[in-house]
Amino acid sequence: MRSLYRRVIAGLILITLVVAARPMAALGQDLEYVSSTLFGGSYPGRMEIDGYLLTMWWEGAFQVFSVDDSLSPQQVGGNAFIRRAIGIGRAGDHVYITDWIGRSKLKILDISDVSRTTLIAELDFGHGLGFLAVSGDYVYACGDELYIFDVSDAHNPYLAGRYDTPGDPFDIVIADTLAYLTIDGLGMTILDISDPVSPEQIGIYAGDFWNPPRLFVQGSYAVLILDQQLLVVDVSVPTDPVIAGQCYLALDFTIECCVSGDYAYVTSVDGFSEEAGVAIVDISNPSDPAVVGFIDESQQGCIGIAVAGSYAYIGVGGPLDMETWDISDPTNPTPVGGYQGRGFIPDVVMIEGIAYAPDYVNGLNILDMSVPERPEVVSQYDSPWHMQDLSLDSTLAYLAGTNLGLEIVDIADSYDPEYVGSYALERGTGIFVSGDYAYVTEAWEGLFIFDISDPTIPSLVGTTAVADWPQGVYVQGNYAYVACFNWGGFQVVDVSDPTNPFVAGWYDTPGHAVKVDISGDYAYVADGESGVQIFDITDPTEPVLAGNFDPRPYYQNYVNDIEIFDNYLAVAEESLGVYVLDISDPTNPAEVAFFDTPGGPEGLSVFDDYILVADQTSLMLLRFTRTDVEEDGSILPNQIALLQNYPNPFNASTLIEFGIAEEGRVMLAVYDLLGRKVIELLNADMAIGQHSVLWDGKDQAGNQVRSGIYFYTLREAQRTITKKMVLLK
Repeated sequence: MRSLYRRVIAGLILITLVVAARPMAALGQDLEYVSSTLFGGSYPGRMEIDGYLLTMWWEGAFQVFSVDDSLSPQQVGGNAFIRRAIGIGRAGDHVYITDWIGRSKLKILDISDVSRTTLIAELDFGHGLGFLAVSGDYVYACGDELYIFDVSDAHNPYLAGRYDTPGDPFDIVIADTLAYLTIDGLGMTILDISDPVSPEQIGIYAGDFWNPPRLFVQGSYAVLILDQQLLVVDVSVPTDPVIAGQCYLALDFTIECCVSGDYAYVTSVDGFSEEAGVAIVDISNPSDPAVVGFIDESQQGCIGIAVAGSYAYIGVGGPLDMETWDISDPTNPTPVGGYQGRGFIPDVVMIEGIAYAPDYVNGLNILDMSVPERPEVVSQYDSPWHMQDLSLDSTLAYLAGTNLGLEIVDIADSYDPEYVGSYALERGTGIFVSGDYAYVTEAWEGLFIFDISDPTIPSLVGTTAVADWPQGVYVQGNYAYVACFNWGGFQVVDVSDPTNPFVAGWYDTPGHAVKVDISGDYAYVADGESGVQIFDITDPTEPVLAGNFDPRPYYQNYVNDIEIFDNYLAVAEESLGVYVLDISDPTNPAEVAFFDTPGGPEGLSVFDDYILVADQTSLMLLRFTRTDVEEDGSILPNQIALLQNYPNPFNASTLIEFGIAEEGRVMLAVYDLLGRKVIELLNADMAIGQHSVLWDGKDQAGNQVRSGIYFYTLREAQRTITKKMVLLK
C-alpha cells in the first residue's frame, strides 16, 4: 500500500517539507489523523505548572488545564498520542515528554495553541527513557545513562551526547549550569553542564539507597524523597554536598514531590501499613524539616501533585480525578474544588454533522463536527448510568446501558438535550431502532422489544432468550441479528410478530461476538479475538459462513466494532487500531487502509470521508482517502480528491495534497476572503495519481501575504473542490 504521504517522502523530498511535523500519519496508510478531543484517563501522574497545568495520566492522554479559576481547573487541550509518559519538561511553546508506548521515545509537543496541542516530532530511542529536564536547546533524559538531545530545531531532535553514570540515573533537575541526578544505589551526583554535551562530575552525595529517590532543587538545597524519608542536602558548595537534615514521612509508598516556598509536598499511592496521601513538610529550617500537615487520601491514594500560590492540585483515583486544596495554611489544608475527568468512551455515533459519544462519567457528550480539525463539545446529557450503546434518529437518541436499560433523549436541540422516557433493565448492552420499535439486548435475559410510538412511555411488547450474554443487535426486515459474547455467537431472531419473537437460526462463531452490521444478503460480525466473520443470510434461518478477516493471525487481536459504508468495512481492533476493508467481494475482504491508534478502539462511526473513533480515553477523528488498485498494484484515487493542507494553521509553508482520477488539465489556486486570486500554484496537464504542491505563503509577485483566512481551489474538467486554510505569523 502506498499512501500519498509515503509518495511525498519518497518522491519529492522537499527541502523545507514539514514531514517531521506530521508523525501521526504513518507511512503506508490511507487513513490520516485529523484531530482528537474528549481526552480522558485515570490517575494524573507527573504534573507541572508553567502557565498551564500540564498533566500526564497513567492510563490516558496528555492533558492541558487552565488554572485561571484556581478552584476548578478547566481542560483546554491535550494530545492522545502520549500514553505511557514518564518525564515532562516545558520550554516556551514546546513540551518535551518521554513516552513508553511501544518503544521508548522522546516526543515534542507544540502548545502555542493549547486547544490544538500538536505532536511535532518524536525520536524513537531503543533505550528506556525516564525523567527529564530541559535547559536551553537541550533535553537531558535519564535512562541506563544520561542522554543529551539537541532540540534547537524542535522538529528534528537528535542525540547530541551522553554521560556514563556509575549507576542508572533516576531523576534529574537542572539549575543554571548544574545538573543534579539521583543514581540508583549510589546517591546524588552533581554535574557541570557548561558544555551541554560534555557534562563533568564535580560533586557527589553518597547514599546506599535501596530505591532511587525523587529530587527537587531550590536555592542552596536539594530535597530528596526516599521511601519514608525526606532528606535535605546542602548544595551551596556543589563540589561538597552535605546532609543538612531529614525527617520521617509516615508514608508507605512515596511517588511525587514538589517544593514551593518553605514547604515540600510529598504524595503516596498506597496505604497498606502507613498513611496514603500528601505529607506537607516545613523545610524553612533545612537542618530540622518537620511534617506539619497532611492530606488524607487513604481511600484512593494519589500520584501527581503541582502547587501554584495557595493551591495544590493532586492527581487521585476518584471520585474526582484531580482535587484542589487550599494550602494557604499548610497545617490545615482544605479541599475546595477539583476536576472530574472523562471516563471510558465505549461507542460513538455521528448524524448530520453532530457526534454523540457516551462516557462512563459524564453521560452523553454531544459534539459539533462541522470543522473536523476542531471538534467542539456543545453540550452534555448527564446520566448516572454507564451507557453501552446508542441509536439515533433526527430528533431522538436511544441509549442502552448498565442499570439503565432503555433511555430516550430529545436531541432536536443539540445544545439542550432533554429526557423523554425510559424503561429500567439491569444491564442493557445493545440497541437498534426500527420504525416504532426499539430492540434492546440485555446481558442476562436476552432480546427485549419495546413499542416507542410514544417515546415518553416506552412499553415492553415482547422478549426472548438468546444465547449467552447478547451484545450488539441489528434489525433488517423481519429479523433481528444478535451478537452473543459467549456461546451461540451469531443469533437470528424472527421479529415479524414483535409480541412473539423467537430464535429462528444461529451460527456458533469461534470468538466472542459483540457487534453486527448488515449490507444486502451479508451480515458482518465483530467476533472479538477471531476478527470479523461474514455470513450469507440469503436464508436468515440458516446463516452460512462466507468469509472472514483476521487482523493479525496468531496475534492477540480483539475486534470491538464494525461499520459498513459503501463497499468498505471499518473495523475497530482493540490492540492494533482501525482497519478499512474492501468488501466489494464479501467472500474475500481485503485490507486497504490501517491506522495505529494510541489507545484501544472500542467503537467507531463513519461519515463522509471521516471515521470517528472511540479510542478509550479520547475521541479521535481520521480521514479516509478512497482508492482503487490497478493491476500493476499502484493505488489511484477513484475520484478527484483534495486533502486538508498540512500544517493548518501554518506560519511558513504548507503542503497541499490532491489526487486525480482522469488525466487532463488541472488548476490549483489560492484565493483571499474577497475571492481575489492570490496565486495560481498549478495549471497543467496532470497524470492520474497522487500529487502535492508546497505553498510558501507568497502571492503571484513573490510578496509575502498577510496573516488570515485563505481558500485553495482544485479544478478539473468535471469537478471543483475548495477548502479553507489559515496563515498565522
